[in-house]
Amino acid sequence: MGAIATGGVEIVDPDAIEAFRVSKREIEEVVAVEKQELQRRDRVFRGSRPPLNLRDRTVILVDDGIATGSTMRVAIEGVRKLGAIRVIVAAGVAPLAICLSLRSEVDDVICLLTPREFRAVGQFYEEFSQLTDQEVCKFLNDARKAVAKSAA
Repeated sequence: MGAIATGGVEIVDPDAIEAFRVSKREIEEVVAVEKQELQRRDRVFRGSRPPLNLRDRTVILVDDGIATGSTMRVAIEGVRKLGAIRVIVAAGVAPLAICLSLRSEVDDVICLLTPREFRAVGQFYEEFSQLTDQEVCKFLNDARKAVAKSAA
């Protein structure tokens, strides 16, 4: 029904709210819970490091798949708020209509599969398990080491 990002960015999908008859109170309750989870993940994944400096940079937002577009839209708004001058979206799979609508919001959209029949991102993957916090931390640490090594 929507998504949130660091920096107070919130997007609510009015179609989902209407379709599922979600009340304003229910939305507020979900947002409160998700804000706590966002803060927890921020502490776990970023630690004491400051947010990335995106001012005047090109940002490529990558996702394994885009279903409704809410999560990607909140990410787009979040990186723009941090000063990104160009935003490119890259995804493994997304409904054609979502890819087309995102094109008006970013500089480019690259999507490997754009099926007309789309139920869920996972239907296009043989293995679609969620990453653990430990796996995410390992990937982030490996990436930081690679960047430091290439800068040296």
